[in-house]
Amino acid sequence: MSLEEMLLRSELRREKAVPGEIERMLRAVERRLQDAEHAGIHPETRLEQAYHVILGCALIALRSNELRLVNRPGHHIVALDSLADTIGLSPARIDYFQTLRELRNKDLYTGGTHVSDAQAVEAVEGKPAGYFGISLTGSPNAAGATSSALRRGADSDEE
Repeated sequence: MSLEEMLLRSELRREKAVPGEIERMLRAVERRLQDAEHAGIHPETRLEQAYHVILGCALIALRSNELRLVNRPGHHIVALDSLADTIGLSPARIDYFQTLRELRNKDLYTGGTHVSDAQAVEAVEGKPAGYFGISLTGSPNAAGATSSALRRGADSDEE
């Protein structure tokens, strides 16, 4: 679904970013990424932090386009789907991110999910497709940093 369709469905609204907003969001993404990369943290926590890195990048991409997500049921799905238009992410990459969202939700709301070390590492490092392995530190362009962060390994989507 396009950003325009999301606007028409009232899933997004137009709103200019306030000064410093995107930079603060980038710093929050950096902190979560550091946590997700920490091997001493439980795999479920690492996966949740990795998911929040993805979600944060999606929100940054929206804010960079003067759009804001409307807080309502399904808004994380909308945020991830918006990456197709905000930074040109492939459907395969978005599907992977939606799978992480589902795994995170299952763990959060039912507690019935076992996340292995391998799944946590894959979510953080992006193996096999290289979804992560990023550093947003010192980025002069928030939208560019977000795009680079999420597109890493784009040629490997078909793996």
